[in-house]
Amino acid sequence: MITVNLYLHEGEPSQEVLDVVAEEIELSKDIPQGIYHVYLHDNQIDKTRANGRKESSISLTYPNEMIKND
Repeated sequence: MITVNLYLHEGEPSQEVLDVVAEEIELSKDIPQGIYHVYLHDNQIDKTRANGRKESSISLTYPNEMIKND
């Protein structure tokens, strides 16, 4: 399992952006096979926890995780 946390430069996470990222991962020949859990966050990171996960974050996780097979 591979977890990917992505942070936007500006704005709020959207399903459209997450779909584009997922498609790029699926189509890339340079990214290994595996089960991917992808999180998309805004650019506000809690410095005390080094985490950007909050209610506005969106994700592809169980049961909708991304499975990359080559």
